[in-house]
Amino acid sequence: GLLYEARDELSYIDNALLTEFELNFVNSLRNSVNDKIAVLTERANKKTEYLNRAASISAQDMSENEMRSTIGMKQYAGRIYTQWDDLLNDIYGYLKQILPVNEFNALEKDEVAWISRRDGNAEVAAEGMKGGTGEGLLYTETLMNDTEDRCYYLISLIK
Repeated sequence: GLLYEARDELSYIDNALLTEFELNFVNSLRNSVNDKIAVLTERANKKTEYLNRAASISAQDMSENEMRSTIGMKQYAGRIYTQWDDLLNDIYGYLKQILPVNEFNALEKDEVAWISRRDGNAEVAAEGMKGGTGEGLLYTETLMNDTEDRCYYLISLIK
């Protein structure tokens, strides 16, 4: 993109033709462009890492043993939910490092509201099976699915 073009253009400048002031300015620009490229590269790598972890979680199938009972299915959903939740916390921690304070503060408020919505969604989903063996499964599956969606949303904030 433009940063790479700027870096290339700055590399064509003949330092021997510059005054000391101009040389300091050009070197400052070079450093600034290179620093920005390094930040964007690091963020792209982190985003790819998170997307790969998400794909790995999504690719996990239920074991034959887990498929045999509602309890097994709930254990599977709980295991996958825990992995999504761990990923979500990692992404959130990374966003705390890279977002400007005002943007992170807004995200923090949104995150608190999202947790409440997620938990409410799980309660509503499980309500239809209240007291039955499927209640816990529906609750945990909803937590799992909503947390997966939130992970992808948070990953999209890495720019």
